[in-house]
Amino acid sequence: MTNFLKAYCLMTYLERHPTAEASMSARIRVADLVFSKTDEAIERHGVDDWEKILRVVHKAVLPLARYDLETDRLWTGQSSVDTQSPLCA
Repeated sequence: MTNFLKAYCLMTYLERHPTAEASMSARIRVADLVFSKTDEAIERHGVDDWEKILRVVHKAVLPLARYDLETDRLWTGQSSVDTQSPLCA
């Protein structure tokens, strides 16, 4: 049941906040964060109240994932600018 809840939380999070523009490593970090927060929520609330677990996980992951994805976007944007500058040649 816990694996089902982890997958459900991850799929719901990704449906609400797509990460297609993020790098693979950023997507993996977000998935890992969702899984760890789901484990914490299951320990606190049990597996019976899956809607509460979903809300708790979403509320805990959203600000951290936003920061991580924004940092990733800035880093990948910065690295693409650096490789195209004439100083890199």
